[in-house]
Amino acid sequence: MLTRATHSRARKNLKKTFRHNSTQHLNVIMSNIFGPQEIIQRLKKDYYVIIQDENPEKVANEIKAEVHSLGGYVISENLDKSEERVVYYIEFRIPNTVENENKVGMLLEKYNVKSLRLDTQDVTSKYNQILAEIESLEAEKKKLLEFYNLSKDIDDLMRIESRISSINSRLNYLYLQKDYYEKVTDYITYHVTIESKEKPVFEIDLGFRKTIYQAVAILLMVIEGILALLIIISPFAVLYLIGRNIYRRFKKSEPQE
Repeated sequence: MLTRATHSRARKNLKKTFRHNSTQHLNVIMSNIFGPQEIIQRLKKDYYVIIQDENPEKVANEIKAEVHSLGGYVISENLDKSEERVVYYIEFRIPNTVENENKVGMLLEKYNVKSLRLDTQDVTSKYNQILAEIESLEAEKKKLLEFYNLSKDIDDLMRIESRISSINSRLNYLYLQKDYYEKVTDYITYHVTIESKEKPVFEIDLGFRKTIYQAVAILLMVIEGILALLIIISPFAVLYLIGRNIYRRFKKSEPQE
């Protein structure tokens, strides 16, 4: 059973814990973690590639086969077909090794690469800050749980529960960030756009052009038909006009009764 003096000391320590400066706590953890140890550099590498090929789907399938053989995976892919051109967009990751990077580079050399850009970001400091904050919060949480088991005061228990809840929420976010930075540094990300050659302007609307040609052809056929009909009926028309004139003259020359 806790004595009054022990309970009083626990409450004082609890209040000190709540007043503890988080920045100082981080600095202590950072010095403990990275003082004598070597800092591992974490680089986030993103390749942006544009390939021109008459068969984008075939190129994409070849790239995906190579990605899987290297132990990588496809993040997303999209095929966009139009009358102007075909565009295949694929985003994938491969394990971040020099060997894998060289193999993908050799694969890309097989194609007509129109553009290639590498963006590199050093996230070492950010990653280490996340680790330090995680360790700091985990240590604080452990201490609070110890106080929670010792304390009998309702107000203290409520404050501890509230603080632990806040710590858990923050830890969930930090662990997600930690996983993200590990993923994007343990792997190299490629953003590849494979597009067919764009058709010339006069060939863009091929269907419409065919429609125009067909309409013009039909119109010419109608005109030719009309001309042929006129040629056929023209002799009869001449005979009709001659006959009508003769009839009128003959009718006028008849004596009236």
